[in-house]
Amino acid sequence: MSNLANPVRSKVYRILELDGFGTPAGRFFNISLMILVLLNVFSVVVETIPEINAQYRSYFITFEFLSLFLFSVEYSLRLWSSKEAGSRWHFVKSPFAIIDLLAILPTLLFFIIPIDLRLLRLLRLLRILKLSRYFSALGMLANVIRAEFRSLAAAIMVLLILCLFVASALYVLEHDVQPEAFGTIPQALWWAIVSLTTVGYGDVTPVTAAGKVVGAAVIILGVGIVALPAGMLASRFSEELKNREQQFKARAYNYLEDGLLTEDEAIRLDLLRQELGLSELEARNILKKTRTALRKRSIHTCPHCHHRYSILDHTETHEE
Repeated sequence: MSNLANPVRSKVYRILELDGFGTPAGRFFNISLMILVLLNVFSVVVETIPEINAQYRSYFITFEFLSLFLFSVEYSLRLWSSKEAGSRWHFVKSPFAIIDLLAILPTLLFFIIPIDLRLLRLLRLLRILKLSRYFSALGMLANVIRAEFRSLAAAIMVLLILCLFVASALYVLEHDVQPEAFGTIPQALWWAIVSLTTVGYGDVTPVTAAGKVVGAAVIILGVGIVALPAGMLASRFSEELKNREQQFKARAYNYLEDGLLTEDEAIRLDLLRQELGLSELEARNILKKTRTALRKRSIHTCPHCHHRYSILDHTETHEE
């Protein structure tokens, strides 16, 4: 609809949102944006070194203004061209749009509200989240956490309850012997957390016999407690990968059902592959298996000569 009304906007939208790395324009834009984000992160990190910041401060400020301008132009173009996909509000509330906005807001707010420079640097580091647009694994991880949120919340709650009980037990057993380490439950809570998560810094350890027994039990228990949410995430992550492969396979099946894969369909499949985070090898294997499955389904036997042929094989001719 809007393609005819505004071809320029349609072209901009295609470069920003659809082409990915599949066209020269899309490739140039996305690679340039990734380099700009990485340079911003590098700048934020390096300017915390006093000697370098004092010598090149003017360059850092100039680069920040340039980055702010470029990120603002990018966000504006994405907002303007998002009309091609429907509602602009749908774009504004999307996760990627929020990340893009966070890339420019901290510096803009700095000119309105005085912000501690250390806090401003921390907020500017949020720009690295813009790279999530190009790494689908991060999106997969977010989907996995969202799907397993209730289970993860339950596991974390169990961990917190255990930490509280263990800290209370160590407070009772050790506070007379080590008041500086276990004199209060909050102090003992530090040891409980590092022990249950199997980090075990070793800066605080029980010295009484009962305290050591509790400590040993906590360390052994911690292995299973930490492994529980990790197992949940790993299982769900595997399911997410399979779901994405099935989604690509279903689209490939629809395109190949007539026996032909047009250039436009091939481009759409490649864009879907990039969106789902599948490698080219994985996509080729899925296409190969889909073609094989469709060919087997389409094999018929001639009632006259009993010759077996496939209606999908357009290169083969059959004579009765």
